[in-house]
Amino acid sequence: MSRFAALVEYLAAAGDLGEVRLSFAEIGKLIDHPLPPSATQHWYWHGRGHRPHVDLLAGAGWSAHLDPKAKEVSFRRTVGSVARTGRPTAADSAGGARVCTAGRDERIRDLMQNLPKYVAAFAQRQSRPETAVFTKEQVRCHKVTLRRLDAVGLGGVLSPRETEFYELLYAALKSWGMDQRAAKLVAVDNLRGSILANADSIAELQGLRLRDLDAPSATAVAGQLASLMQRLRVSDSGTRMVAFSKALHHLLPRLVPPMDREYTLWFFYAPRDPTSGIDDLFTDVFRGCARIAAANRDALPGLVGGCDDLGSCVLDTSESKLIDNAIVEYVQSTLGKRRRRS
Repeated sequence: MSRFAALVEYLAAAGDLGEVRLSFAEIGKLIDHPLPPSATQHWYWHGRGHRPHVDLLAGAGWSAHLDPKAKEVSFRRTVGSVARTGRPTAADSAGGARVCTAGRDERIRDLMQNLPKYVAAFAQRQSRPETAVFTKEQVRCHKVTLRRLDAVGLGGVLSPRETEFYELLYAALKSWGMDQRAAKLVAVDNLRGSILANADSIAELQGLRLRDLDAPSATAVAGQLASLMQRLRVSDSGTRMVAFSKALHHLLPRLVPPMDREYTLWFFYAPRDPTSGIDDLFTDVFRGCARIAAANRDALPGLVGGCDDLGSCVLDTSESKLIDNAIVEYVQSTLGKRRRRS
């Protein structure tokens, strides 16, 4: 039996507490063994399916969040306020991946309440090559595209004279996986032509920020974007949401988060794995992201870094990207990744 079973029993006796904070020494005493030096690294407390003690904790309804400076770990419930013991309380998705049983609303509330912590954890993950989600090339392409947008402004980008931005955008989308067989990008000239044909609709959204949208405004803006999505041609795929959101993110980075199946849709809909009608989910996903952003309206501006350091893998380039970062981190550390279909 795992030494960590004693820790799980201790947490199970915590009553209705939603969070239990323990020092390394206290954990070592509970498991009757000192924690290894690797316990000071975030990855030690994450990685379900790879580390038995992480699986044991997650199965009992707990996620671990490291404070390396204090050498403490905060254990938070992932299945509500009722303590769970015995067999792991995990749900099996259609694809076979095990995911925590925290419901969708609970997941959204967690990010609403703890966004800076998830953003910081993602930054730590991204800073290590062995755990980084985005490669240096992906980050560089993303940053140089936003730098061009900042240099000429959205009005300049939407001018018939501008070509450089579209070359950079095409490279960024390609590096982000938008040139694979299932999501083949249209030619760069066609991409540029489609964006320019919808320039007025894009320009109307220029002054909006995701964090400033209340529920009615988020619904209205989501409707505008969904209509634009049906007209804008980014890829030859029958499903438009992923390519559309990633392209619009580079045009309206304060408003539109990049979305994908592996993280965004999994965060909002797990354990269900949507395979059809994905475009119809855009409005719901956008409103969910707006809720998270609005709850962190005051914190978000201070978390944004920028695009100056092209050699860094840090991805704190905009407020909407920070929402995406937090979602990615939640999936990686707490929910469990969606298993890709073969």
